Amino acid sequence: MRKIILILLIISCELENNSKEEPIARVNDNFLFFSEIQESLDENMSQNDSMLAVNNAINNWASKKLLYEKAIFNLSNSKQNELDLLVKSYASDLYISNYEKEWLKTRVDTIVSNDQLQSYYNENKNKFRLRQDILLARFIELPIENFNKTQIVRSFRRLNFQDKIYLDSISLQFKSSFINDSVWLRPELFFNKFKIENKIKYNRYLRKKSFFEIKDLESLYLVYISDILRKNDYAPMSYVKPTLVQILLNKRKLEMKKQLKTDILKQGIAENNFEIYD
Repeated sequence: MRKIILILLIISCELENNSKEEPIARVNDNFLFFSEIQESLDENMSQNDSMLAVNNAINNWASKKLLYEKAIFNLSNSKQNELDLLVKSYASDLYISNYEKEWLKTRVDTIVSNDQLQSYYNENKNKFRLRQDILLARFIELPIENFNKTQIVRSFRRLNFQDKIYLDSISLQFKSSFINDSVWLRPELFFNKFKIENKIKYNRYLRKKSFFEIKDLESLYLVYISDILRKNDYAPMSYVKPTLVQILLNKRKLEMKKQLKTDILKQGIAENNFEIYD
């Protein structure tokens, strides 16, 4: 440990003076330099933590080098050739994949129109079946004692334009609310707001155009279910819109990748970088 501290002090001074860096460890013909592990150290570390971090970094580096050399020595030539091909293939795929991502960034149109979404949805509607029930619903949570309950219930159930204005004007009286019933939700997410987590308990409420009240010790919940779609029904387009957008963007990317491969072959032939021999 003292040797490591002494080496670190010497190296720090040498780096500051722009001198030639000395190695801090060796495994056969491989040398480790402090600059290679410097990022693993935090300047706010205590001296003991720094020593421990440096020692761990050296040991990790050394164990990898020694294990690699042991593997080279013990694995057959045929196995090494097989692994070399895999490494080259992986490196090639990694470079190509990253280049394609960068190339696509500036070329793929990320705007998907509603007409495009609707068209794809209509053509592939059978692929978008619901795997569970979903509902359109709204609620208001009121204190147990509320003197405007009658008017609030009337407006909440009817919910025309004027009702929305009225409810918005008194919204400070609400403990919580969700009036936007144009968003499809999973029943468990909706009923969790009222601490009804068991499907058996909330299943009895799952009826279209139904109003009901749920009360606990602290609150009164006014709940209205506008619509319900059941498992295996067609999923509404608004519910699967994020999925549709991603599908169409992926299709565009695949088409552009195909075009890139075609263009690069043409370019290779035109520039005499690629030819097929008879």
